[in-house]
Amino acid sequence: MSAVRNWLVKKLTELFPNSGTIITSNGQTALFREWTGWDQTSLGEQWACELQYVDKNGRPLAVTTSCNAFLGQVVNKVRMAGGQAIQNFKSFNLPVAGGTAWHWYPDGDLKPQAGDFFQIGTRGGMYKHVGVILSISDDKWETVEGGQGGPSMGFDMIKRKGPAAFPPASFMGWIDIDAFFGGWKG
Repeated sequence: MSAVRNWLVKKLTELFPNSGTIITSNGQTALFREWTGWDQTSLGEQWACELQYVDKNGRPLAVTTSCNAFLGQVVNKVRMAGGQAIQNFKSFNLPVAGGTAWHWYPDGDLKPQAGDFFQIGTRGGMYKHVGVILSISDDKWETVEGGQGGPSMGFDMIKRKGPAAFPPASFMGWIDIDAFFGGWKG
């Protein structure tokens, strides 16, 4: 495993040692803020604003969760640890944000690896979710994902998930973090 992958997997495994381990916006508030940039008050205010704009069935047109904010913070922490400049990361559009490090699934013999960032959604359609792959084999994976709560729960969380079947039906692709963080010196 490369140095950048090793650093990220080790860091996330320390924070999330077992499947089901969570960090919540209304519990471990400082840690949640450190890893997402959000706090419980700001999330509550955002959710209240979103309830003003609903579709014809009364569902909010937008629902903010921390999945993309979590991934953005992960990117910045990896960059800082590797001596790279922090930049704005458009984490909810990984095919664009990843540049040449992005891989649509399937991509020949290439497979995502531990530490890579993944996108869930519909190719050519809606992007629904992002996260980090913690471990992966031919047919199982474990992930760490923000956005595991939301307004219906009254709080948000980051959670270690899996092992689960890989790939899920809506798996779009991944960012190869070795290519994305080229020149990383951690």
